[in-house]
Amino acid sequence: MIELDKYKMLFCWTDDAEIEVTDNFKAGEFCSRKKYPWFISKLLIEKLQIMRNLIKIPIGINSGWRGPVHNSSIGGAAKSRHMIGLAADIKVKGKTPLEVAGLAYAIGIRRIGIARTYVHVDIAPGEAYWLYKGVRLPMLQRRKDLGMEDEIVSNIKLEAAKWEVALDTLSL
Repeated sequence: MIELDKYKMLFCWTDDAEIEVTDNFKAGEFCSRKKYPWFISKLLIEKLQIMRNLIKIPIGINSGWRGPVHNSSIGGAAKSRHMIGLAADIKVKGKTPLEVAGLAYAIGIRRIGIARTYVHVDIAPGEAYWLYKGVRLPMLQRRKDLGMEDEIVSNIKLEAAKWEVALDTLSL
């Protein structure tokens, strides 16, 4: 395994799959097809570990790095952050996607997509918030003066506020 650049990119081979990258994540959890070399941001994994430390239950990785062929076959975006190792689709048993999105926001992730059963998180530059097709949030605070993205962010921030006390105690 080789570590590169500002995102701490880990370049992994098939025999690296069982290497523990953090206390709760192995390199292989972040690759959709383990028969090829892949890469993933250790910075992303470290952020997911912070989330894991806060919630104290496992975070499932639906999808981490995806090659272009696999990404296309599942309908992934043409410029998907999964293909450059900066994104993961995650789920947490017993938590709603909105709760998971709030936790991601609380630890500083600012590119969040909410699906019915999982949350897309990525650490690429900038901010973006979206709902996947067919998803309707139980809007906690309806604001007709806000556009859809602002309304999503508003709801994510309400969930994030619930994690602030836990986040403060973790950093002590």
